[in-house]
Amino acid sequence: MIKVGMISLGCSKNLVDSEVMLGILAENGAEAVSDPKEADVLIVNTCSFVKDAVKESEDTIKEFSVKKRPGQKLIVTGCLVQKQKELLIKKFPKADAFIGVSEFTRIGEVIRAVPANKLLVSKPGYIYNKNTPRVLATPLHSVYVKVSEGCDNRCNYCAIPSIRGPLKSRKLEDIAGEVKNLALIGAKEINLISQDTTNYGSDIYGKPALVKLLKELVKVKGLKWIRLLYLYPSRVSDELLELVAGEEKLCSYFDIPLQHINGRVLKLMGRKYGRDEAAGVIERIRSKVPGAALRTTFIVGHPGEDNSAFEELMEFTRRARFEKLGAFAYSRESGTPSGKMKAGISEKVKQERLSRLLTLQKGISLELNKAKLGSKIEVLVDSAAKDAFVCRSYADAPDVDGRVLLPRSTKAAPGDIIRVKIAGASEYDLSGRPE
Repeated sequence: MIKVGMISLGCSKNLVDSEVMLGILAENGAEAVSDPKEADVLIVNTCSFVKDAVKESEDTIKEFSVKKRPGQKLIVTGCLVQKQKELLIKKFPKADAFIGVSEFTRIGEVIRAVPANKLLVSKPGYIYNKNTPRVLATPLHSVYVKVSEGCDNRCNYCAIPSIRGPLKSRKLEDIAGEVKNLALIGAKEINLISQDTTNYGSDIYGKPALVKLLKELVKVKGLKWIRLLYLYPSRVSDELLELVAGEEKLCSYFDIPLQHINGRVLKLMGRKYGRDEAAGVIERIRSKVPGAALRTTFIVGHPGEDNSAFEELMEFTRRARFEKLGAFAYSRESGTPSGKMKAGISEKVKQERLSRLLTLQKGISLELNKAKLGSKIEVLVDSAAKDAFVCRSYADAPDVDGRVLLPRSTKAAPGDIIRVKIAGASEYDLSGRPE
């Protein structure tokens, strides 16, 4: 039996691809191992979204190239392969094969016999279906489900469409079938993911079909939470908000990457909305969905962001008081319209702006968390640590948001949903006790 070690880097969408590879490998008689030293085959599933992600991917490939023992195979897959193609072969000659985002279904044959051409890259567009083998890397009670692949938005700073291709949605019935199967084996929380979840279905149904999909998924027995991730601001409809407000299973959680708020910078970014529309969607959500938790992402230092534009972003953040906020410094991507613009902003200034924005949000987050002291909420138990149970509320997405910590003496197990009273608050996490 071939022993395989998987190192999955980057986002949850990449993680699903890793899970599919593990499923294909299992069908081919391979055994997954957690210790790279035990592996006959090491697979590094790479990310290339921003400069730091590229560095992490290349550092990981380099690390395992150095540690590679005689007879051990090293296979590199994912977005960085799709993006850099032949360049990676020159950088890392010790790797045995490089597989793109639509060829990883051939991983079973590759681990047995590395092809003469080390590079397997074709036109992007593959997406799995409900019958595709998959080995979950997440806890069984909380699972990611990819509803589409690729993106049609073509934002000026983003290379994803050139890597993952145009939008390709799964059929509604196929997604519903997968979710039903997951619920049958114990899934309590489903996290719907794609590059732009609000645009789901427009390629195969002629218009976005997210609301139609959700109306089917809320019927699935056994599910407790359905969470929406990566919503494009101008596609958040009143119909969607009314559905979330009225359906108990739909988490009142909105992950809406605004990227910026200054109208001129948004135009330079190629975003299809301005400040008024961005501010308007926040107002509509809070007026139509009681208790809504909003998460957004901002990019600082994009070409054309002067001091005035950045200060406008800071002031908007003060007023909006997002429950969750992520931010990163602009990373120049070759082949993108933004990458061809004159930079004009030093790395030092980018990092200073990033630090100021995150410090501001840290204070807001602490204030919002302290306001929850004494409240009673439901939490999903994720894991049992040495000193506490690690849980999440509906307002906390897995991997990116805060936690709710409970005493280890609590009578609970991972996958349970229990009601607790909040007794402590820090900048990002809460603590409580069973009600």
